[in-house]
Amino acid sequence: MSNNVAALPATVVAGAASRPAVPPRIGMFPPFGLLERDPHATGAFLEQVSAAGIDHICCADHVSFFAGLGFDGLVQATALSMLHPTLPIHFWWPASSPISTSSLPGDSSSGLE
Repeated sequence: MSNNVAALPATVVAGAASRPAVPPRIGMFPPFGLLERDPHATGAFLEQVSAAGIDHICCADHVSFFAGLGFDGLVQATALSMLHPTLPIHFWWPASSPISTSSLPGDSSSGLE
């Protein structure tokens, strides 16, 4: 088996060696029905997640709402961030969404602040 690193230009190998190592970040999607619980129970769950070393919670928009099923990921992300304001929320905005990511609240160029 050949050594692929040896085939790379010296500048690529040297550049990689000079960069600091970045620790992996671990996130999770919340369980279905989490926001249907009591707000204190949901907040306690998020505190357990944070204490366990999970770096962030992931949320995504459900785009089909087939048969009346689905959820609004932006509303979910907002609710979770209100229940645990220090645990970062990573929101996945699907490419098929009619609203661009530049229109997210908090983006100074969107006018939605």
